[in-house]
Amino acid sequence: MAGTIAVSSYTYNNLGDLNAIAGKDAPSGEPQALIDGQGKAGEYTPGTFFWDAGQEGTIYNEANGDIEAGQPQPSVTFDLGDTYDLGALVVHYGERTPSGVVAPAAVEVLVDGNSLGSFGGFDNTPTSGDAVSPDYYGAVRSNTIGLTGASGQFVELRFHGNLHNPELFSDSWLGLMEVEFNQVAEPATSSMVCLMLATMIAGGLARRRKPVQD
Repeated sequence: MAGTIAVSSYTYNNLGDLNAIAGKDAPSGEPQALIDGQGKAGEYTPGTFFWDAGQEGTIYNEANGDIEAGQPQPSVTFDLGDTYDLGALVVHYGERTPSGVVAPAAVEVLVDGNSLGSFGGFDNTPTSGDAVSPDYYGAVRSNTIGLTGASGQFVELRFHGNLHNPELFSDSWLGLMEVEFNQVAEPATSSMVCLMLATMIAGGLARRRKPVQD
């Protein structure tokens, strides 16, 4: 049946020389920020420059020169807790242009070590630096990526950064808020067949009669 997968846990990974930054998360002992159900686009409005504690997941830091060279940000590997037929991935991310927090350019998705390719579709529209603007503290956006056909337990996301204004910032930042995984819905035809079989069996049992006793 369809639905959001309750992710077991995740870990940050460093890929090569990435300034030894593994990722920012909730304080020790609290639910991991990317899977705690908080900070989703459409449900949460930032109230501080880098969002409120508990809503943000990680903000990666990578130099523009490394981004230009195609080096990815540190990756995140999610343990789904079991093997699932995947339907979609939803990435909730933050953007605040005046602080150099930008949307990713793309993300490479690997399921159980097998790459499904790189996916774009992230909204890089700048946010305002005007204090009276609704997006002064930044915006939370989401990107849904179809994964139908993939099956596995461990999903690694390798984000690729976007350049920011080098005159203001030497680094670009990627703010992740929440990451969701949806499993494939059971085909309607299969459900109908099962229902028909159950109905036929029930009907057959109802028609059975005990032998007449002499």
